[in-house]
Amino acid sequence: MSQKNFISIKKEKFLKKRNSFLLFIITMFIVLGIGGIVLNWKTGICSIATILLIYLVQRRIALKFYLLAILLIILISASTYFFDVDFIETLLTTVFLSSLFFVKSLLQKQKDRDPFEIFYLDEKSLTCLAIKQHEYKGYVLDPKSYLKKYPTKNINSFTIKGKNLLLSVGDEIVRPKELTAENIKEIALFVETNLPHLLNNENGYNKNVESENKLYLFRILIFSPVLILSFCIFYFADNGKNQSLTLLLISLMIILPIIIYKVIKR
Repeated sequence: MSQKNFISIKKEKFLKKRNSFLLFIITMFIVLGIGGIVLNWKTGICSIATILLIYLVQRRIALKFYLLAILLIILISASTYFFDVDFIETLLTTVFLSSLFFVKSLLQKQKDRDPFEIFYLDEKSLTCLAIKQHEYKGYVLDPKSYLKKYPTKNINSFTIKGKNLLLSVGDEIVRPKELTAENIKEIALFVETNLPHLLNNENGYNKNVESENKLYLFRILIFSPVLILSFCIFYFADNGKNQSLTLLLISLMIILPIIIYKVIKR
């Protein structure tokens, strides 16, 4: 390592502008959700019940995002079958009303004025903001809690792709968040000076990308039956009015992902 044996990047008023914009969007969503209740009280009740059920399940089991999406579609499909409500209208009202969960956290973050360190690297460890696929919702609510630490010895590559910095750490790809193009240049210069063998090491990077792509394909294959069958309910089961076909399709929504999961895991 050189005399300057670390690099630290801090942000003033961290995410303040983004949080203000998100607060505005969420307020609009809540207004639209309330409008959905006013226009059709039955849809509103189904949406509120769906949100409460998902909230209770999430508190006990902590499902990943794509599993929550599957559960959401199954519950709304069941609502169309049992309560004769419109699938799309119920889905939109549910999504809009669920924005209420984000308000408190965003208001608290607007009060934060201290500089926040978003990236740190030395010979022992790397600390940066990073998330996995199922953590996007949590990151929106509380970005600072996703400051993660990795041993420097586990890093195989610092790869720059366009305006993005990609790190191969162990067997995963880490994408540091909130870095500007100027920040990435500073990091590249530091790595080139202190850890030159890791800069754009394609061997370590390509191996991890291949593993990551397999994981994405695995999730798409599991989720695709639910998405396709939800459209089938809307178009072929007359938006849930054809009760026998709707019940069959809902059953397939539950069964097919389980079968696909077991087949792929063999």
